[in-house]
Amino acid sequence: MATETTAGADAAAAPMMRLEGVVRDYASGARRVRALAGIDLEIPRGQFAVLMGPSGSGKSTLLHVLGCLDVPTAGRYWLDGIEVTALPDAGLVAMRRHKLGMIFQAFHLVGRLTALRNVELPMVFAGLRPAERRRRARASLEAVGLGHRIEHRPDELSGGECQRVAIARALAMRPPVLLCDEPTGNLDSASGAEIMRLIDGLHDAGHTIVLVTHDPSLARVGNRLIRIRDGRIEADEPGDKR
Repeated sequence: MATETTAGADAAAAPMMRLEGVVRDYASGARRVRALAGIDLEIPRGQFAVLMGPSGSGKSTLLHVLGCLDVPTAGRYWLDGIEVTALPDAGLVAMRRHKLGMIFQAFHLVGRLTALRNVELPMVFAGLRPAERRRRARASLEAVGLGHRIEHRPDELSGGECQRVAIARALAMRPPVLLCDEPTGNLDSASGAEIMRLIDGLHDAGHTIVLVTHDPSLARVGNRLIRIRDGRIEADEPGDKR
């Protein structure tokens, strides 16, 4: 029993995400392009980290590696104590499904489906029963302030509302980590500010958050700012959130 308790405490104390020497190369014609050039990084549980860098810096590639959407060419990655780089494809799918919620700039909603059905989608793939799917989807939409819009399709919603549906979908499987790729990039300033307040509230509720942005006004919204250039971490600074 003591051994099990110690193991559980060790897992809880470990970083939520840890990368060691992560390299990602791509083929570009006859050339090899190095998008990540040996990244060492730890993201503690409950942290709100912002990734910034110019176009082509490697920040989106890094987010895709963290999100188990891309596999490193070399190096190792642990997510919630599990070495992701040692997992088969089915294991990567399971990690994405249960550990990670993804929020994208382009929303990626299915146009013919209502907000409720869009939020249900990841739970369909996870095999949850219809009644449980509907219950969770309604609760997620209510949590982002869209309980009154559950039967509306994306073309009947504003950009800010579409992004809130996407956030509700990311929350549906109750993941501990939210990865946000330019979540305000397609929104006007007022809607963007609303979405950032929502993401900040999710961090306060206990989620670990990694947010990619090129917007200088969002650089220090979290409690850590990681600047990336040429596939390397150029600077690692505290954010304004305490």
